[in-house]
Amino acid sequence: MKASRRSTPLPESPYKSGVIYHSVIGDRGKRDTPNSSDGVVENWSSHQAGEASELLVPSDHGSYKHPRAIAELKCILYLHAGI
Repeated sequence: MKASRRSTPLPESPYKSGVIYHSVIGDRGKRDTPNSSDGVVENWSSHQAGEASELLVPSDHGSYKHPRAIAELKCILYLHAGI
């Protein structure tokens, strides 16, 4: 996939050394297949090497509103806050 002038696919994005990152990815039900998508972004472009965790949420592009995503984000925030 060719990156546009406005965006770069996550696998090609540089991360600063020592930065911990997680992925919560929407999946409309096709599971982890080459054609999986949240309806806007293909899942292959959301996978990142070195992520601390990854969660596929049965949702569309608004996966951040899904109860499983909200629970995961709370866990991640508590983890990094040391709670």
